[in-house]
Amino acid sequence: MCLEILFIFGIPAFGVLLIHKLADTDTLLLKIGLPVAFFLSWTIFLLRWKSLSNEIVTLESNLKVAKQNAEEEKAKNNSLIDTENIEEESKDDKQGVTTETTDA
Repeated sequence: MCLEILFIFGIPAFGVLLIHKLADTDTLLLKIGLPVAFFLSWTIFLLRWKSLSNEIVTLESNLKVAKQNAEEEKAKNNSLIDTENIEEESKDDKQGVTTETTDA
């Protein structure tokens, strides 16, 4: 991400300076080119920021849904385990088997 920001701001400015140096133009190119490069860089940066913000919002909502699904699944599994334990206890009671121990 840091390199991406470096390229977003560095390439347009470096391009203007390189064109100025290679073309041996007067300072008019710098006076016009650097503000244009600055505006272009910030436009690209803000568009990228908006894109990343949208991705983060989507990921957070997906994470929230996944957590809810996991909690529901866990609750469902716990209720199934409890139901199985109750069924086993009721079978034992019907068979006359007790699981309690008595102290003598």
